[in-house]
Amino acid sequence: RLFNADEQGYRWFQTRSAPVRDERGQVLEWLGTSTESDNLRRLQEEQRVLVAELQHRTRNLITVVQSVAKQTVQTTQSMPEFAAKFEDRLAALSRVQGLLSQSDNMPTTIGALLRMELDALGAEPDQKRIV
Repeated sequence: RLFNADEQGYRWFQTRSAPVRDERGQVLEWLGTSTESDNLRRLQEEQRVLVAELQHRTRNLITVVQSVAKQTVQTTQSMPEFAAKFEDRLAALSRVQGLLSQSDNMPTTIGALLRMELDALGAEPDQKRIV
């Protein structure tokens, strides 16, 4: 790494070299290349952070699915009933995850979340109110 006085920071380089030898094996000169790798290192660090965040979120989601399964088991009497309720709950979880992971940087409101779930259940607008 080299210090860049203009930027007041270090820049990374990947350097390779090899000797050029004569017929007796004596080094005549050295040839080499030096390639700036600062941007590559920065991108690799960003990727490492993103992968760590993805792993964290995945573990959290698996924990949620385990909780949903446990709660569903406690409220059902048969495997067909469990399968149907569990599938419905996973579909709801999927919809919520989709809403929360929209990339338009707009905040998600509880109203939008409730509307989406009511639509999924086939509720008509203003059919029932919770006060």
